[in-house]
Amino acid sequence: MDRRTFIKTAGLGSVAVVYGCKEGYDRNIFSLVSAPEDFVTGQARWYASTCTECPAGCGLLAKNREGRLIKLEGNPAHPVNQGKLCIRGQAALQSVYDPDRLMTPQLKTNGVFTPISFDQARELLKEKMEASSKSGRNRIKFLTGITSEPLSALFSTVLKSLVQTLPPCMNPIPMIL
Repeated sequence: MDRRTFIKTAGLGSVAVVYGCKEGYDRNIFSLVSAPEDFVTGQARWYASTCTECPAGCGLLAKNREGRLIKLEGNPAHPVNQGKLCIRGQAALQSVYDPDRLMTPQLKTNGVFTPISFDQARELLKEKMEASSKSGRNRIKFLTGITSEPLSALFSTVLKSLVQTLPPCMNPIPMIL
């Protein structure tokens, strides 16, 4: 190794060391608290699911490694897409790791969004729903995009728990658009 290459390598190494030692550097290592039965470290697992990026509801296979989703492919056994996956389905992986995704509820006040806690959001939603339900029937609707049956059941359960004072005929039911 000549002198010039040594100086380049040492300079690059020192920059890397300084960057790694900077304050506030994220050094968290996350692990699964309770791993699935078929979990093997270093071995990827494929799980069948349904794509919800468009109304077609294509079947997909999701490659999962150490609890992280890393690849989506079409499911060849699914009758709708027969192993193919459109570009929207391929890009669905980005929605899982989108850095601009909202992490906390936001409250709009005077045209400005401010973060609030989940407890504050739940109480605010409950107050608004109860006030609206007292003014007549069919005043509360929950509109969603395409959703699965378990997710729809979860929506119903949450909405019913928020408005416990309503008679059964007035309980809000999610409407799928």
